[in-house]
Amino acid sequence: LGSVRYIQDATAGIALYPGTDWSSWSSEPNPGDMVTVTGELTEYNGLLEVGPSLTQADVLSSGNLLPDPQIVTPNQLAENFEGMLVEIPGTTFDAGGQTIEGNATSPFNSGGEEGIIYVRTSNSLVGTTLNGCTMNLRGICSQFSFDGYGGYQLLPRGADDMVSTSGICLTS
Repeated sequence: LGSVRYIQDATAGIALYPGTDWSSWSSEPNPGDMVTVTGELTEYNGLLEVGPSLTQADVLSSGNLLPDPQIVTPNQLAENFEGMLVEIPGTTFDAGGQTIEGNATSPFNSGGEEGIIYVRTSNSLVGTTLNGCTMNLRGICSQFSFDGYGGYQLLPRGADDMVSTSGICLTS
């Protein structure tokens, strides 16, 4: 996800952006870390985030369980799930069998509804083959919209966020 990290508690999630990278901080938050963060709330292309003016970012503990994903449909990707881990069951990609590229989107559908994933260049999915079979798709609900409306997308964190629901999956 680049330098952006997403933090979530039992009620909501939010993006955490340190600026260019985490090199000026004593540690970089990783999945399962409990953190304390202080900074300015800003909006970047519709996405509410803490940063880039951070005054505190401390890791309190590591190895904590991640929250269970919220089960949603593509049309439910919206402000109330922004920054949260979500799962969309029964997802398929029309571009199954294609190579995943960095800083690019791929459309998907589930139950007749459409959505998109966005994969950053730094994601481990870059260069792998997009699964063409039905899966339960997980990721962070995010937003990118120049006018601040719409533009909701799913940010898969890696291959573990694409859980095949079929025993055998052929992509070609």
